[in-house]
Amino acid sequence: MMVSINSVAKADPANMGVSVAERVQASANLRQFNLWMNAPWRDNDGNFAQVRNQIESSIQSGQKPADLMQLYKPDAKKYPDAAILQFRYYYAAYEAGIEDQTANGHAEAMIRVGDLFILILKGHLPHTYNYVRLGFLCALFSDPLGNYSLKNVGNQLFAKDPSDVLVKYALTSLLVDGPDPNDRTMALKYSLEMVHQYPSNLRIVGMLGYAYYVQWRTSHSKIDASHAIDAYQQYLDLAPADNYFRPTAQNLINEIRNSE
Repeated sequence: MMVSINSVAKADPANMGVSVAERVQASANLRQFNLWMNAPWRDNDGNFAQVRNQIESSIQSGQKPADLMQLYKPDAKKYPDAAILQFRYYYAAYEAGIEDQTANGHAEAMIRVGDLFILILKGHLPHTYNYVRLGFLCALFSDPLGNYSLKNVGNQLFAKDPSDVLVKYALTSLLVDGPDPNDRTMALKYSLEMVHQYPSNLRIVGMLGYAYYVQWRTSHSKIDASHAIDAYQQYLDLAPADNYFRPTAQNLINEIRNSE
């Protein structure tokens, strides 16, 4: 479910408490993470689903994700082995990071969500749909970005709930740079569907621009070029002046135009 954007959470990469050494160690644990992600969802998911629904309902009612994150943080720190309390804190933190990155394009928010992936790796990993879903969403903001080995997990998550736009976006971000041309075609299809549903969402509009840009690099088609420019121009029209991706979007537009 895509939550409404009605507040701005201030991103602070340090507040997740992840060190540089832990980021390095996490890269070494990717194999363990992939094994967990690809294992059957055999554990009871009921409590995790309930927590996710409660958080999403609270956000839709006007509560700020950053406030929920701070509310849940003490119990998560006090009971590090309580998976449900960790999940509650992590999910609120994920929503806070995504809200900031969606509304303002702050790179710091992406760092914070990537750090969540590292924290998840350190804890107990239940084999449930909602915990794996959160791990998948956070992993795409970590290093390496867009871990293509998670493609199968993304497809399974999306098949379980095709209306889940967060998973759809994350899966699209994997497919758009994939080695298989069919993946890139599917990424464009998903991007068009998401923009139709959320025409003012910066992340989604930016993804559409990139999907067309990737197509254009291979096809050199004027139609693909025009669509990529239109999408990136839409991004610039929507983005705040301090949006970190604005210069990149403009540079990509210039690259396409200068190649004609």
